[in-house]
Amino acid sequence: MKKIDFETLWGGLFGILAVLSAVMEMVFNGISATTIFGAIKDIAGTLVVIMVFLVAIKQARPNKDKDFDSVFYSEMENVISKYEPLIKRAEDASTKYMIATHLDAIFTNTPGAYYLWFEVKDKKEIQFSISKTVFMGRTKEDFATLQNTIATRIGSKVVRSYEMIENYETNTNGIKIIFKNSLLSGADAKQLANIIDYILFLYIAENKK
Repeated sequence: MKKIDFETLWGGLFGILAVLSAVMEMVFNGISATTIFGAIKDIAGTLVVIMVFLVAIKQARPNKDKDFDSVFYSEMENVISKYEPLIKRAEDASTKYMIATHLDAIFTNTPGAYYLWFEVKDKKEIQFSISKTVFMGRTKEDFATLQNTIATRIGSKVVRSYEMIENYETNTNGIKIIFKNSLLSGADAKQLANIIDYILFLYIAENKK
């Protein structure tokens, strides 16, 4: 939290007292044109000090709407509750999110093991895993071709759907989403949570093909 400097604090407090005194003086002297205009004159002289004080209070208060981490954590809790038990936050770090090894967990409520889905550590790009166990279970079939197909379909769809995304890349781990700018604000955090929600929806759609 930012500190309010000493002069602003006491200037604001005495300004408020001056306004109250002017009003009380007007009341005790009787309400008339003379006392009203006198009170207005006295109050006007202190309003600037009070406004500076109020602005300082507003700036000193933590603005959670502008804090990426707190907003993102809150928004992701909503996404988790929507898809539980399909995804969850890693117990060792709030920036890591896990996905169940069986996407059918959303229907059967038996997620089994969890796999690292993504981690928000670089706010310019995020890697999402597209693992064999999530889409094919434990099978000896080759997954590389299917993985690339899934990543390409999801990446192209997400890029077309969100202006804040610059591009995507497919790799051996899955798909990397690259943003036009670093994600820093609360508004960015809300948008990212929406993107993650949409990507998870696309995972489920791809799994059912």
